[in-house]
Amino acid sequence: MRVRTKLRLRIVLIVGAIAAAIGATISILGNDGPRGIVTSMFVGALTGMAMTGMEILIHSRYAQSFRKLPFAVWLAARVVAYGIFIPVFDRVAFSISEGMLVPWRFDLSISIPLALFFNFIFMIRRHIGPSMFGNLMTGRYYRPRAEERLVAFFDLKGSTSLAERVGDLKFHSVLNDVFFDAGVAIVEGRGEIYRYVGDEIIASWRTRSAGAGQNCLRAIFGTGDILKRRADHYRRHHGVQPSLRTAVHAGPLVVGEMGDLKREIVLLGDTMNTAARIEDVSRKTGHDIVVSEPALALMQPLPAGIVAIPLGDASLRGKTEQLRLFALAREAPDTGSGAERISASAP
Repeated sequence: MRVRTKLRLRIVLIVGAIAAAIGATISILGNDGPRGIVTSMFVGALTGMAMTGMEILIHSRYAQSFRKLPFAVWLAARVVAYGIFIPVFDRVAFSISEGMLVPWRFDLSISIPLALFFNFIFMIRRHIGPSMFGNLMTGRYYRPRAEERLVAFFDLKGSTSLAERVGDLKFHSVLNDVFFDAGVAIVEGRGEIYRYVGDEIIASWRTRSAGAGQNCLRAIFGTGDILKRRADHYRRHHGVQPSLRTAVHAGPLVVGEMGDLKREIVLLGDTMNTAARIEDVSRKTGHDIVVSEPALALMQPLPAGIVAIPLGDASLRGKTEQLRLFALAREAPDTGSGAERISASAP
């Protein structure tokens, strides 16, 4: 089962459990008997899981064109849809729990405000990112804290010439599609999309998380794979076949909330600057994936078929000390003499 599918199933189950608990609480406060409590839990769980499934469908590729609508238009459309479906799901679930069809009640005065509230929360979460939203809501980084992270910069190759050739508006469309596809791979690799900066994506992984290095690798090679699989789409709609270069470094960062009128969680520290400098090396050497020695250490053992090619000690702009770098690539049948295998045992 794919990582993204597992995450979706987990979200459905968690929301179902929360909705069941809410249903039970309301029933208890209403002095319902045991049967009423069980019925409320069932109705809440089924309705919550159904609505979560609907939310997952909305965020799939099939609904991508709808998500490109203006915020207010898309919010209004979602509120109407949810306002209709909430009572439908509620009645179906209640009928199942009772073993019979129950009288139909269609009260928009309840469903529409609920739909407006939840959809506004969902869309804000979508706009600023689930990780950012969760951390801001819980105050995890209200006080800055030091963390060890893997940081990856995904940069669109040839972006300057592409923008000049197709124009800024068309380039924005290309970039949006690339970010959508790359985002899928990053989520599959359990990464957090930190920020879009121009033509690049910055993602990070907490090194304390189990398998952070392997997950980062999965995201790196996954972005390339998904762009190759969708090459026909890009050629047909944009007349280009995009590809990314990736630079990865690992080290300490300070993570904390910043700003007043526009508040966000920022990553600060030399690790970010170094990752950006490694991206320059990737551009100059022609290697699509360049990682630092600390990052490579977290990725060990490399999966079978992946090789690390030593690039030596590099003097990075603005850095006093040299840093040992490696290029990562898939092993070709004849790489025995050209690439040094740092590790290629299966994880």
